[in-house]
Amino acid sequence: MSILSTEKYVFSVRVLHWLMAIMIIGLIVSGLIMVDVPKSNPQHHLLFKFHKSIGISIGMLIIARVIVRIRYVAPALPSTISVLSKKLANVTHWILYALMIVIPISGYLMCTWKGPPVAWFGILLPHLFNKDDVHANIAEKVHHTSAYILLVLLCIHVGAVLFHLIKHRVNLIRRIV
Repeated sequence: MSILSTEKYVFSVRVLHWLMAIMIIGLIVSGLIMVDVPKSNPQHHLLFKFHKSIGISIGMLIIARVIVRIRYVAPALPSTISVLSKKLANVTHWILYALMIVIPISGYLMCTWKGPPVAWFGILLPHLFNKDDVHANIAEKVHHTSAYILLVLLCIHVGAVLFHLIKHRVNLIRRIV
């Protein structure tokens, strides 16, 4: 039985997809590690700086990604995929986009409200708000909760691609590589 293929996303979408995927995996790993590294450890500040800089980069890249995604219609999914699966895929993609917006914003707000300046690869960003523990705690909860939701949805996203490949012999990966 042959594996069906479909039309590809435009090149810019494919590049942004994989670049951001690598960055998000790095952020998830660094986020899970850095909370357990004591402040006395020299790696603590390095991990936080890395995490913030990559997170801010994703915040900038998602703007380009949404613009490109709106400008170029996604290739149609194969007819062998159910209408329900197609709707779930569409909703999941837009929730992923929303989370890729919410997480960097909540991270920036959390850091700003905690007090110290936020830097992007050493470049100080505007400090828009005064220290505010109440708002910092809310932003932190939004940031952490959204990150865990993102992780779950990414697993579902990858799982769905593998499900369609293994069960239905539909190679959706070719659309994005």
